[in-house]
Amino acid sequence: MSDEPAPAPDAKAEDAPPEKPGDDVRRSAPPSQPPRAAGDSVLRKIARNVLSSWIYIVASAVSSIFLTPYLIHRLGDTGYGIITTIAGLVGYSGILYLGMGGAVVRYSAEYLAKNDKVSLREMLSTIFGVYCGMGLFCFLACLGLAYPLPWLLNIPEESVLDARAVLLMTGFALLIQFPGSVFSGFVQGANRYDVLNGRMLFVLVVRIAATIAILEYRPSVIAIGALTAVTAILEALWSVLYVRWRFPDVRFGPRGFRRARLKSLLGFSLRSMFLNVSNALIQSTDEAVISQARGPAMVTPYVIPLRLGDYARQLMDKATETLVPTVVEAATHKDTARLQAVWRFTVKAGLAIGIPIALVFIVWGHDVISLWIGDRHANDGSLALAFLAVAFLAQIPGRSVTYPVMIALNDLSAVVRIVIIEGVLNLALSVVLVRTELGIAGVALGTAIPAALTGFVMLPYVACRAVGVSFLSHTLETVVRGALPVPITLGAMYGLHALGLTRSIPTLALACLGALVVHLAASAVLCLSAADRALVLKKIRRR
Repeated sequence: MSDEPAPAPDAKAEDAPPEKPGDDVRRSAPPSQPPRAAGDSVLRKIARNVLSSWIYIVASAVSSIFLTPYLIHRLGDTGYGIITTIAGLVGYSGILYLGMGGAVVRYSAEYLAKNDKVSLREMLSTIFGVYCGMGLFCFLACLGLAYPLPWLLNIPEESVLDARAVLLMTGFALLIQFPGSVFSGFVQGANRYDVLNGRMLFVLVVRIAATIAILEYRPSVIAIGALTAVTAILEALWSVLYVRWRFPDVRFGPRGFRRARLKSLLGFSLRSMFLNVSNALIQSTDEAVISQARGPAMVTPYVIPLRLGDYARQLMDKATETLVPTVVEAATHKDTARLQAVWRFTVKAGLAIGIPIALVFIVWGHDVISLWIGDRHANDGSLALAFLAVAFLAQIPGRSVTYPVMIALNDLSAVVRIVIIEGVLNLALSVVLVRTELGIAGVALGTAIPAALTGFVMLPYVACRAVGVSFLSHTLETVVRGALPVPITLGAMYGLHALGLTRSIPTLALACLGALVVHLAASAVLCLSAADRALVLKKIRRR
């Protein structure tokens, strides 16, 4: 999701550039003004959204832990590599959202708050019409790519039919997913992330059961590709039905398309599109780069650490994306103090959870992969996992927290320039390093270097300027202070390893939980201020 301009309801406003809530915030009340206390209803919404997001991510990660080795065993390295490589290619379709995906979330929240049904209907209808066209374009593009696909991805001759079939089924799913995403975005804008997470959890259970049935009775790359396409379509259709039922007065369709509103949206959202370009370069090119250089079979040992990193990143992103409605509200009310508090505390909390996860990947990475998949893939993937852990950690103060804040403030100009540099540098380094002795670990290193630069320095600097805090003081207070518990956590991890708790999956899971508890306890003492601790304890007592 990205970000976009809020076209005003009257004709005059549509010709004027959209006002940025962030501008209002920076012109807001003086720092001495006490922060406005957040209502219990707001806290409950945030907690509900974050909790449901984490439940889904944990369920998805657990299912992956059990299904991934089963998939690799039944489909083989080449078959599994084909599926994941094509899925990576599909990531490029995110560019065609034209940066308007975030507009659905942000402006649905704003127009619902204002009860501006006319602007809401026109905005949703206009984007819906555009996405219908983009879905059709993706389907036709998949048709066109089907013939040269074996050459593009170095597909073995015996797997060409499977690869083409999966690509075509994926294209048909995109035909439905694009317009369906407008309904999903509206539900997010209505601050019902919990509903979407419940939907995804249900579909996940169905997908797991169907995957096991397919692999048990007729393992096939085509069948798994068909299942993925069908469940993606079901998710989109579910969102349509939910909006029709829960918001019966919210109606939109092609007849509500407004060319003037599209022009206003594109005037801003094309900048957001570059965020999607960067995301595609960073998240969707690795598999294709490896497949072209070393064949699809080598994609599999890279995808294993990549999946671990992705689930950790999603854990952060699912929590922080719920900041958008809260930041929009603070910006609308010109509540600078609240905005600064949300920014500072979210980075602290994110690092408190993210650092022990990254340490597990770095210190116990070989044990994790070996127990999960096997020693053969552990030898190839553990170094890649260590590099990807650095990239994951850097994304917390960078993309995970900065994105939703800047989206809500309608201020993406500097962010766009930074992430495009990151994406291009990521691709260039990956293409070069994959052909060195590092192999797939070189691709991970090509991800980690630009991620560290943008995540720890450039993006936080932009966000600090936007919310009106010192970058140096913010870095010392969050990143540097957040790293203080690391020696304690490392000591606990080496002690747990010496006790032999990393030799089986159950004991390894227990050891990971122990490392997390130790780090959180140390963070509570060393990282949180007295005000932070008082706030946390107050909320715990209320529960």
